[in-house]
Amino acid sequence: MASNIVATGNTKADIRIRAKKIYTLQPGVPAQRSLAIVGQHIFSISAAKMTWIT
Repeated sequence: MASNIVATGNTKADIRIRAKKIYTLQPGVPAQRSLAIVGQHIFSISAAKMTWIT
């Protein structure tokens, strides 16, 4: 997963907001619970690919 880390000029707050929006679009996957499961790391879900944001 480390190879999927992406650089971004956005603040963590902005990224966190977008991550929550992404999670809310996933059926049966609450945002807060998803973030907790991955150890507070935020990642975006695109198809079957997971990309770490922070």
